[in-house]
Amino acid sequence: MGKSFYLKLAVTNLKKNRNAYIPYILAGMGMVFTYVLFLLLSEGKGITNVVGAETLQIMFEMGAAVISIFSVIFIFYANGFLMKRRKKEIALYGILGLERKHVGLVMLYESLIAGLISVISGMVLGLLFGKLFFMLLMKITRIAEGSKFIIDTSVFTKTFLFFMAVYLATLLWNQLQVRLSKPIELLKGEEIGQKEKRSTPILAIIGLGLLAAGYYMALNIVNPLAAINRFFIAVLLVIAGTYYTFRAGSIVILKLLKKNKRYYYQTNHFITVSGMIHRMKQNATGLANICILSTMVLVTLSTTIALFVGQEKMIEESNPTDYYLNMEEGTVSQVELKETVYEVAQKHNVTISNYKDIRIKGAIASYSDGTMKGVDREIMLGSNSKYYSVIFIPLTEYNKLTGKNVNLEENEVLMSFAIHKSTKKNVKVLEENYTVKGACDDIGINMGQDVTAYDSIYMVFKNENRILDIVMKMSEEFTTNSHDMLEYNVYFDAEGEYEDRLACAGEMKEVTYNMVKGRYFANIDLSKEDGYKLFGGLVFLGFFLGIIFLLAMVMIIYFKQISEGFEDRKRFEILNKVGLDKKDVKKTINKQIIQVFFLPLLGAIIHVAFAFKMITKLLLIFNLSDTSLIFYCTLITIAIFAVIYIFVFKMTAKAYYRIVNR
Repeated sequence: MGKSFYLKLAVTNLKKNRNAYIPYILAGMGMVFTYVLFLLLSEGKGITNVVGAETLQIMFEMGAAVISIFSVIFIFYANGFLMKRRKKEIALYGILGLERKHVGLVMLYESLIAGLISVISGMVLGLLFGKLFFMLLMKITRIAEGSKFIIDTSVFTKTFLFFMAVYLATLLWNQLQVRLSKPIELLKGEEIGQKEKRSTPILAIIGLGLLAAGYYMALNIVNPLAAINRFFIAVLLVIAGTYYTFRAGSIVILKLLKKNKRYYYQTNHFITVSGMIHRMKQNATGLANICILSTMVLVTLSTTIALFVGQEKMIEESNPTDYYLNMEEGTVSQVELKETVYEVAQKHNVTISNYKDIRIKGAIASYSDGTMKGVDREIMLGSNSKYYSVIFIPLTEYNKLTGKNVNLEENEVLMSFAIHKSTKKNVKVLEENYTVKGACDDIGINMGQDVTAYDSIYMVFKNENRILDIVMKMSEEFTTNSHDMLEYNVYFDAEGEYEDRLACAGEMKEVTYNMVKGRYFANIDLSKEDGYKLFGGLVFLGFFLGIIFLLAMVMIIYFKQISEGFEDRKRFEILNKVGLDKKDVKKTINKQIIQVFFLPLLGAIIHVAFAFKMITKLLLIFNLSDTSLIFYCTLITIAIFAVIYIFVFKMTAKAYYRIVNR
């Protein structure tokens, strides 16, 4: 027999198993298309010279890396479903006289055909729709001038080699399984149930313990920076806990139901429970995968949507005045700086208003129960304690800004919090005790710190040297400048046409930077331009990753329904023969499917509910402090996802019914 025979046989096999291979190929196309798109956006030369393009390119490089890892996992997972379906067919080839090398040749052709269709189709889609999505990205990020869609041919070479390597790796894995299995094992491979493990109750307890630990970490996050480190630990705990709980916990529950004779020996319950026990391991693993993917979809889409919707408010809250300049005291004449600011503004037809300047000193400190202490950088980043941005203000500056004539003793301070009110009458700063004489929330300047990763404390001291001494004793890592002098901060607003304000801000940044040797410069219009690129890119990236996770979830549900349909068909044929009619069969199927396939959705919603606090803390790093916005974005995402999930469930359930009732 020539090679053409094996090629024809491979094509025939693909056609015969099209119900499984078509979704497999379509899912592969989706992975390839997204990978191509991300590579084109990360390596394309069309936006290299655009301001802010580097941020976008880094984002899509990371996105391409995520897709590549996820693609390998998903393709191998889907391949496992296909192989289980076809073990009996492969065994029959051996019985009919085909040698293992010939079976391997057929499998090679099948993998090449499926892989080539997926990879080439995905790359063609990337080529056809790449420009459309590039233009969409430019629209979202508000990049117009200087951008051009340029196709880098090396992207397609990388994509082809990577994905064909993945498909060939699945082929080698399949052939290894065939070589190591006996024909009788392959014949019964689709029918063999999973053996129960004696340690199941222990594993169930471990699973619940891991979930509890992950939930506890998520609920007890205080420091947003600590949330970054703890987030990944909590995620790993919840993933492991989900697998153990679904695998071992489901077995424990089924055994308890089986012991309940009143429940178990009812017709519908008997069939459902016995059927679940027979294939519990495969069921549980698939359900856990669906639950985790569902959680990934919900978290990815809800956070990116919240960032995109709330970006204007974030930028406005973190920029309470249109301009903010920070420099060391004495680096430039205050009069000269003010004159320069007004000259640049006049040049661009921009009007300056509310010009204020203040001398302050800033540091990061811990504060608890009336005691303030300095912090160490390494301890702070790994700690879950509450930290504050402390703004120390000399009394002379406070009186100048407010027009008051407040008097303080050396052991007296004025103190206010940016977010909440304080009723403390005394405060201990390092080792010194001070009496809180009153509040200082009337300074008329919002430092924009109350929406960042740290809450802010404002403190007014009589003696400037006392302020410098306190800051010097605090950790050098987190003081905002050298210790021997105060900082000079300038705030003002600007009015004019948007383009004029933008041009003015660009020149103002350059001129003032050269004057004061650049400490810190912030402008609300420049922040908006940067924000559009950052958050627009995040939304674009998050949307595609969410869709990919959703696609993978749909495919897993579909493969699971098909696989279980074939497994259950023989069992229900037997039940029909012993007197169970089709109506009872359908009723039993409905009950079993509903109980099984809605568990992952419920689990995902529970995961997101426990992760919500941690998510809000992580988003504080982006200055998104609107908890209600995050909540509603999450709620709407869950509602839409639930509708999609129910739709997918109903569509795949039909395929299951068709197989079982044949």
